[in-house]
Amino acid sequence: MAETRPQRLVFAAVGLAALLAGTGLWIAMAPLPRLAAPDISPSAIFAAGFHDLEGGSRSLGQFQGKVVVVNFWATWCLPCREEMPAFSRLQAAWGPRGVQFVGLSSEEAPRVEAFARSLGVTYPCGSGATRWASSRAAWAIPPAPFPTPSCWMEPARSWRRE
Repeated sequence: MAETRPQRLVFAAVGLAALLAGTGLWIAMAPLPRLAAPDISPSAIFAAGFHDLEGGSRSLGQFQGKVVVVNFWATWCLPCREEMPAFSRLQAAWGPRGVQFVGLSSEEAPRVEAFARSLGVTYPCGSGATRWASSRAAWAIPPAPFPTPSCWMEPARSWRRE
C-alpha cells in the first residue's frame, strides 16, 4: 500500500515530537554538577559585619557561642513577610537557650527599618547592600533571584546531653 504525503508528514511530526520529548527528558534527568563546599572558617563568618536598624555597626562575632540563624530577606518577598514574625516568636522562645536569629537585607536602611518595625521583628536586622553583600560572597552563598534563608551553627557548641 502506498503512503500518501499527509501520512508521511504525520509520521515525521510524531517522530520529531518523540525526539524532542526524549531530548527534554534526557536533559531534565541529567545529574546536576556538585558544588564544592566553601572553605570558610568560623572566624571569617563572625567577622562579617552589618548595620543595624539604628545605623550602628554590628558584627556576627557578638553572637559567638550561640546557635545563629542568619536569614537573608527582602521587603518584597511574601514568604519573608510570613516567616519573620515566626522567627521573632522563635527568638523569644529559644533565645534564653542560646539561639540567636539575625536578619540581613540588601535594601536601604529606611525601607528595611519600616518593614521590620511593621512586622514587629524583635531580633537584630541589618541593612545595606555593600556591607553584607561582601559577607554573603565570602560565605559562598550563591546569588538567587529571591532571598535565600541560610542557617549555620557555632561548631564549638554542643547540644548533646552528657
